[in-house]
Amino acid sequence: MEKTYVVKAGDISRDWYVVDAAGQTLGRLATRVASVLRGKHKATFSPHLDNGDHVIVINAEKIVATGNKMDAKKYYRHSGYPGGLTTTTLREMMEKHPDRAIQYAVKGMLPKNRLGRQMIKKLKVYAGGEHPHSAQQPVELSMANIGFAGLRAPEAPAVTVTTSVPAAKFETAAPAVEAAPVVEDAAPAAVEAEAPVAKPKAKKKAKADGADDLTKIEGIGPKIAELMRMAGVTTFAEMAAKSGDELNEVLREAGSRYNRHDASTWPQQAELAAKGDWDALKALQDELDGGRE
Repeated sequence: MEKTYVVKAGDISRDWYVVDAAGQTLGRLATRVASVLRGKHKATFSPHLDNGDHVIVINAEKIVATGNKMDAKKYYRHSGYPGGLTTTTLREMMEKHPDRAIQYAVKGMLPKNRLGRQMIKKLKVYAGGEHPHSAQQPVELSMANIGFAGLRAPEAPAVTVTTSVPAAKFETAAPAVEAAPVVEDAAPAAVEAEAPVAKPKAKKKAKADGADDLTKIEGIGPKIAELMRMAGVTTFAEMAAKSGDELNEVLREAGSRYNRHDASTWPQQAELAAKGDWDALKALQDELDGGRE
């Protein structure tokens, strides 16, 4: 029976990231920074725990706003006395305290309780391009790599696979165009038109057994295969080039949820899959299943 893993407060590890706000839109920057502060980019995200990382925002004075928000957006504070309401526009805030504009925007996207007040402490905003947190060795983080799927690195193996399929269709469609002018022999033209239908099915079946489906390896599910792709392992050949310790390190970095998986045999299985020796791979997997029982 599968059990749901819930991270404990003592097992939480936090990283440091630095974000350059120059040229970034205020609202879009705040939403992505708030996701990192909450820890929603991690597989171990728990809504009742502060599982997020530290974020350093520099060049806050170079933030931009769309439309007329510089003059239309207002900040309010009250002294508590009659007539003590003070109104400040975004433009005035950027001139006096540009760091507060980002802090207020991010704070508004965090939980309105003691948990949110704890999360906002991990946000450090500076108007200029320097910060005093070099000892923490923060990693530079681009806003384009933060989304609802978590921290990710752009990769293009899927594009190369999809482009090969239309190429095969165009090649098979060419004989049908040449046979179209022949009106007298209608029956042979129909036979030629039916022939390309069977070829894509054969290619699709070969693709199902292809070298890029990491789930063919014993012990790798769809979510772990996605972790491998995020770590730069997208094919059997790349997996075979790594050692079991390196793959186990990827699982440890992903969180304790995947620590129960043993990646020591994955390079050996990947080597057989890269060679296309599916029978030997199946025999090895049966042997591993028997050993676990």
